[in-house]
Amino acid sequence: MPHDCASPSKAPPPLDLRAHALFLDLDGTLVDIAARPEDVVAGENLRTLLRDLARALGGAMALLTGRTIESAESILGGAIDSIAGLHGFETRFHGATHRAEDDLSPVTAALVAARAMHQSGVLPARIEDKRAGFALHYRDAPEAGPAVRQIAEMIAEAHGLTVIEGKMVAELTLGVRTKGDALAAFMQEAPFRGRTPIALGDDVTDEDAFTAARERGGYGVLVGATRISVATYAVRDSSAVTAWLAAGLRA
Repeated sequence: MPHDCASPSKAPPPLDLRAHALFLDLDGTLVDIAARPEDVVAGENLRTLLRDLARALGGAMALLTGRTIESAESILGGAIDSIAGLHGFETRFHGATHRAEDDLSPVTAALVAARAMHQSGVLPARIEDKRAGFALHYRDAPEAGPAVRQIAEMIAEAHGLTVIEGKMVAELTLGVRTKGDALAAFMQEAPFRGRTPIALGDDVTDEDAFTAARERGGYGVLVGATRISVATYAVRDSSAVTAWLAAGLRA
């Protein structure tokens, strides 16, 4: 993180529909986190708001998520057209979906090892296969966090992977792409090009997006509990995000 990081507490200024490009995280930002990723839902009011907002921004709105595009779509129902899934491993833009051609064999081998450890009772976490990586969730057993993180690091080291720690989750990936890379790629293309990027997110994986936005004259908005962050502004929760988005649409 840059040296001038702080704990942001000030609410962000109003959204400028003519000048801003919006980059949104999903879990913990647009919707509340659930114990199981498959239990997350987005109501029709949120979907309608996002569709209207995307139109008002001229399409300059994208979702940056650790989920697959398919999973995000099942939650948002097509409300956002431009999506970077799996931290940018796959993207959908102008109706076309692109997946990176990385060698996923280390991920496959690591997943086999993790499943074997889970089956034997050594790994106290639920495993979510994301194809380009996998997540070890311990929200149902927070006390297992230290053990899960230690095992994740061990598996990652054995297979040349990177561990990304989030809220009650340790994710193992190839570590070659970030949400910041995805934001930068979108910003090179119309309708994002020439606008000021605003990134909203709640987790450590969103810090790369905050940094990329700031490097391009924009800023990050941290959602949830206050912590040291690259973000310039903060809002308390997903409800506050919705309220800020709705206010921007009305302005």
